[in-house]
Amino acid sequence: MQLETSKFGTITVQPETVLTFPKGIIQLPGFEGCTRYSLFHNEEGAGVVHYLQSLDNPEVSFAVVDPSVVSVDYQIALSDEESALLKVEEGDVVDVLLMVYRPLVVKGDAVEQDGSIKAQTRAPLVLNTTKRLGFQKTGLRSRLVFTNVADEGAEG
Repeated sequence: MQLETSKFGTITVQPETVLTFPKGIIQLPGFEGCTRYSLFHNEEGAGVVHYLQSLDNPEVSFAVVDPSVVSVDYQIALSDEESALLKVEEGDVVDVLLMVYRPLVVKGDAVEQDGSIKAQTRAPLVLNTTKRLGFQKTGLRSRLVFTNVADEGAEG
């Protein structure tokens, strides 16, 4: 399938890259119809940043990374409702991705993008990659375990 997007131009969507978020990703007016996304990465890059391109609205896309890229380790317990939403069964692979963004800053009357990149750690995307289903888990502040990559090889 070919999809004309506003950010990436024409992309080829392979069926195995399509993820469905039955409840959507962002629960805001205007996004409720965006439930199907293609997950891909830029062929020219290192493959660290991936993109979720909405198949329902070519204007909507999100940059995502594996949490280990930003040294975050999640220990997420899924509720029965969340497990049912993802249709999790024994043997399914469940992964986590973080949305990344460039913050906006106000300078006088202008709004500009900050040069830094931030990860949305409080609302990760949880994916059943076996069944290609996902949802956005919100409010994880107390469940995060941060690891310092620099300390992993240090002797105590």
